[in-house]
Amino acid sequence: MSTNVTFGEYLRRLRRAKAWGLQDLAQASGVSVTHLSRLENDNAVPNAETVVKLATALGGDLNQMLRLSECLPTEILDRLSRRAASSRGAVRRSASSDADPSFPGALVRDIDPSLRNALAERFGLLPGDVDGVFNVLQELGTKEPSERAAILGFLASRAKGDS
Repeated sequence: MSTNVTFGEYLRRLRRAKAWGLQDLAQASGVSVTHLSRLENDNAVPNAETVVKLATALGGDLNQMLRLSECLPTEILDRLSRRAASSRGAVRRSASSDADPSFPGALVRDIDPSLRNALAERFGLLPGDVDGVFNVLQELGTKEPSERAAILGFLASRAKGDS
């Protein structure tokens, strides 16, 4: 499928290619019909977990779906996409957690332990720090792409100054 479509259009095309209604997709993915409708009409931004559920249910290209949804910073997206290709079970929480403030912590608890350990080891993080990273990622996912770029640029410039 073309990369110049929106996440909602890509999702709709995948669903229609399977000849599924919204109810069929809701049942297969665990995402509510209302939320699916909002996603297909580009009236909502999914979190990474929802994108994984939809890609799995529809057989879609996870990497492309994550990129189209713009729910993660590019650097993290690239790392997680590589990991997801080798381990589909990294994210297992239900899609009903979209507005749940405890979601980032629950997401971290549900991450495959080897992925969690790799993240902690690679960046020298304590277990509690991993929770903080995912809290930040969840918050970045709510920002407009230009805001995310500005925040990441600021952090990168600060990191270079500390080196």
